[in-house]
Amino acid sequence: QPPLRAERRSGLEPLVTIMSGALMPASTSQRIAITGGPRTGKTTMSQQFADKGYTVKHTDDLISGWDWSGASEQASRWFSLPGPLCVEGVAVPRALRKFMERCQDKPIDTLVILNGAMTHQSDKQAAMGKGVETVLAEIIPALRRRGVKIVRLPAGIRTLEQVVAR
Repeated sequence: QPPLRAERRSGLEPLVTIMSGALMPASTSQRIAITGGPRTGKTTMSQQFADKGYTVKHTDDLISGWDWSGASEQASRWFSLPGPLCVEGVAVPRALRKFMERCQDKPIDTLVILNGAMTHQSDKQAAMGKGVETVLAEIIPALRRRGVKIVRLPAGIRTLEQVVAR
């Protein structure tokens, strides 16, 4: 998989590793966030966690009532909810950044980053995906310091069964 843009420029060690192991719910208190650019399968994957009893929150649900900053602020409050919890959306990286700016706690247990659109993206959607990667490059080191597991899934791996089979 290509490195994040920040890795390419700086020559640092990769910020995220491609995981080929299992991504299965480890406990009933686990908190998972799923992010990636538009049309990468975030909602599809979150439904699998809903089927396993997780409360699922979608950052897209905040779009109609909030501006970008307000939506990510509201979503950042979800990370204080007890698990099992799954938060998904393109606003997840900004919400995680806002959570970490105001609190020293570990926001989530696992961050799942989905690479590769499942269907065609418009130019605006592709640009939004680049924005997601920019914020991820900024926050991943802090997430790791707080003990968050980072899992980046390649294009085409979107079901828990596919992940387990790898």
